[in-house]
Amino acid sequence: MSWYTLPPTTSLSAGSESPVFAYIDNGEPLIAAVPYTTIVATYGLAYNAHTFSRVLALAPKHNFRIVAVNRRCYGGSTSFAQEQMSALPTAPDEEKAIFVRATGIDFAAFVDRFIRANNIPPTSPDGKSGGIAILGWSAGYGVVISALANLEHMLLATQALFKSHVRRLVMQEPPPLSPGAWFFEMDGSIPQKHRRRMGTNWITSYFNRGDLSTRDRPFVLSHLVPSISTRAPSIYNMSQQEFVTIVGETVSELEVMAFCGK
Repeated sequence: MSWYTLPPTTSLSAGSESPVFAYIDNGEPLIAAVPYTTIVATYGLAYNAHTFSRVLALAPKHNFRIVAVNRRCYGGSTSFAQEQMSALPTAPDEEKAIFVRATGIDFAAFVDRFIRANNIPPTSPDGKSGGIAILGWSAGYGVVISALANLEHMLLATQALFKSHVRRLVMQEPPPLSPGAWFFEMDGSIPQKHRRRMGTNWITSYFNRGDLSTRDRPFVLSHLVPSISTRAPSIYNMSQQEFVTIVGETVSELEVMAFCGK
């Protein structure tokens, strides 16, 4: 399909002391018969909210509103302090846990504020329309899991709002944690200056697979060398305009997220 003309990036904060999150939003669908469903989505490393741009273009006719959120460190969203980023990779596990919890709480606060500011329809009584699905793609799953896992630390009003509105959690291609899993940022054999560009291409690749019925995932899924017999990596189907819009290879979040593998 052709490149989608993006809606403007908007930003929202849950309060004066809260981080700002930038996002793109296809807006309220014009199908009035059934309450629309909202998908609040975030993406993986090295990309940004514009990754979902083509989906935003298709969503309205299917009665979906998609809100693609830039996590902290990405364009328009509040960054972390440099001191915090530098210290995290070697910090005690307790400090890392506090950091992960805080990122989830901040994201949950954004969802709360967005629901209220936009009068998002609650889940319908039959559970089949309205409401919100929260989607974490690849590394984005960590933030959304933390948001839901730490609702007990939020205000009772926020907990009630999530209960009435959030009806689905979608984990799209979460990073594998199985033996033999590989991540470009951790591979010391790749020169540092080439890791992110190599990883940007690798992330969009397709891979061969063996017999999934054996449930031997570490041994039947290829995850290092992209397939040449299925489809070319998606990045090769992008225009240059799409590439520079959706890719953020130099964002500082990569330094923060690196501690997850250590």
